[in-house]
Amino acid sequence: TRYNIMLASKKEVRVEILDKTEDLEIFLNLNKKTAARQNIISHPDNYYTLLWQTLLEHQAGKIFVAYYNNKPVAANLMIFWENTATYLHGASDYEYRQVMAPYLLQWEAIKFAKSEGFKFYDFWGIAPEDNSKPKWNGFTRFKKGFAGTDFHSPAAQVFVYNTGQYKLYKLAKKI
Repeated sequence: TRYNIMLASKKEVRVEILDKTEDLEIFLNLNKKTAARQNIISHPDNYYTLLWQTLLEHQAGKIFVAYYNNKPVAANLMIFWENTATYLHGASDYEYRQVMAPYLLQWEAIKFAKSEGFKFYDFWGIAPEDNSKPKWNGFTRFKKGFAGTDFHSPAAQVFVYNTGQYKLYKLAKKI
């Protein structure tokens, strides 16, 4: 991880911290590339737009963008709330993987959080130890490269208040 951070610096990757409404477009473009590359279903753009508007309204969000040759090649959508900085979503352009931008991007976000007095930096999720999520191993290795302490919290729970609607929802999800 340290080597990759230094490599990104030597390749003159630079990081900017953005917090304007229009800055979300950079993240959305990179997120689409990431979803296609990883063959994953991402949230729709309107999800991120509403999230970003809410974060800006509460002065609780920033987008960190790594640039290589003045082109955005990686971005992190971050939440800063109370005493915790949370790395919520990350995206990158695989074409520029050799410049190791995500490493420098993450490192700069950690340094920013520390300089602003945040007590915790939350990488927001790693693969379970039972290897039940093997597709998570890559980003888990990336996150663990920054060291820190694993913190385990209870899994999300579903509370069903209307069983009829919930059955319809589950059926629609299967379809």
